[in-house]
This record gives sequence, structure tokens and C-alpha cells, in this order.
Amino acid sequence: PVSTLDLNCLTLLALSGERELTDFCETAAEKEIFGSSQSVRNALTKAEKRNLIIKQGKSKKKIVINPELKIQTEGNILLDYKVVRIEPEKV
Repeated sequence: PVSTLDLNCLTLLALSGERELTDFCETAAEKEIFGSSQSVRNALTKAEKRNLIIKQGKSKKKIVINPELKIQTEGNILLDYKVVRIEPEKV
């Protein structure tokens, strides 16, 4: 399972595109997704272990959402909702 905070962090990354790790951690902490940049870094490490993100580079690491997930973040996105209500039976 992915927590709401983790999901918010991954959403910010998806909308931001490829980012430098330290800058992203500071931005996410400023937006109060997590309490500190270290908490953001811990969440990203957990996401990397689950293959949700990819870290690239050695000294100034870049992070990006794993392209194999095929998550669309640009252009038009169609949402198809289906809502059903079942009338309760009268006894």
C-alpha cells in the first residue's frame, strides 16, 4: 500500500517531471507534503524499492517517475466514472 502522503509526493514528482533529488525534497517539504526534506527522501527511497521512481546519476541524482508505469501527466486526460446506486429493499 502507498500512503496518502507518499501518493501526494509521487503526484508532485509526476507533474514536475525529472528533477534533481535535493531540490525536489526541499520543494516537497516547502509544500508541506512531509515535515522535512529528509522525510521526503525516505519516502522516495521506499518508492524506488517498489520501482515507482528511478534515480539516475551519482553526485547530483535526478529522479523521475518510472516510465514503465506509463503514467500520463500532460495533455488531455479522460476520466470515465461509473456510479451505481442500489435502492434498499423494503421489508
